Amino acid sequence: MGAGGSSGRGPLRVQAEPAFRTRHANPYNALLYEHLQERGAHVEELSLRRLVLAPPDVVHVHWPELTFLSGRRWWRTAWRVGSFALALAVARARRGTALVWTVHNLAPHERSAGDLQHRLFWRHFPPRLDAFLTLTEAAVASAREAHPALAGVPAAVTPHGDYRDEVDRSLSRAAAREATGLPAGAPVLLFAGQVRGYKRVPELLRTFAGTDDPSARLVVAGSVPAGAAREELEALAAQDPRVLLDLGFLPADRLSRWLRAADLVVLPYSAVLNSGAALLALSADRPVLAPALGALPELQADVGAQWLRTYSGDLTAAALQEALAWARTTARGPEPDLSGHAWPLVARLTEDAFTRLRLPQR
Repeated sequence: MGAGGSSGRGPLRVQAEPAFRTRHANPYNALLYEHLQERGAHVEELSLRRLVLAPPDVVHVHWPELTFLSGRRWWRTAWRVGSFALALAVARARRGTALVWTVHNLAPHERSAGDLQHRLFWRHFPPRLDAFLTLTEAAVASAREAHPALAGVPAAVTPHGDYRDEVDRSLSRAAAREATGLPAGAPVLLFAGQVRGYKRVPELLRTFAGTDDPSARLVVAGSVPAGAAREELEALAAQDPRVLLDLGFLPADRLSRWLRAADLVVLPYSAVLNSGAALLALSADRPVLAPALGALPELQADVGAQWLRTYSGDLTAAALQEALAWARTTARGPEPDLSGHAWPLVARLTEDAFTRLRLPQR
């Protein structure tokens, strides 16, 4: 990622967008930066004022489309982008601050700003990066293919960390079933997480309707916006008494109960680069069924085919039934090996990537 060193500049200083403020929705960022802080780094939320007055070594951006492009008023988008660019220019002049993007998605899952704003932003954002990070090796090439301006930008791989400390793994399946009201011996499929279009949750309900085991259960647990998407799920669930919906924000204890009650977590995505949901399920010691897309084949190689089963093309009722039988009968240890996703390792690799950017003032 380039030459250089600490230059005797003291602890690594990072401003991140976001850093800790989104922990209630997804603890990924907070866990990363807590472990970076344990290694001596100083981490703060991105602030344009601090960026100018106390420039960090690195500005670390995760979802720039949410940071800069949310909302429909073009002048607000222009103000966000322009004021950030100006503040960053000052920080670069004063301290040589580097701009780093972790590529979680190749393109926004939902667009808020207009197409012209998106096109202009993505034309100008990648060339201004000093480096980008991906969560898998395969994603480096995918990011450069999606954004050709990244061709000459240095890259590093920092794996997605696990969620083991966020799940109550002491909860037995029997206790979780009792707490959730699920039948003790029923085969249980679970989709957990935010319900979005690319995750194909309505299609999962339609596919499950084609399975023929009257004792099987499908649980959909997660938030979904009010409106047509929620109404569609509720209408589909009403047609099959085996389907249970728990739609809304899930506190950690309730999410843990659903995960520990399940036999198999199903992620029927149509497109995916990375999957925190797969790491969450594996962190709860639950096998996963997911498409052979994005990071998932690489994750399967990490944890083993006994923990992560992939499929190609559309998910069928037969494939869903076979996967459920696989989940319930395949011999596997009590937990998958997630050592390659341990947060101390992820933090060290992230620190290494940032440290190589601490070049003398530009």
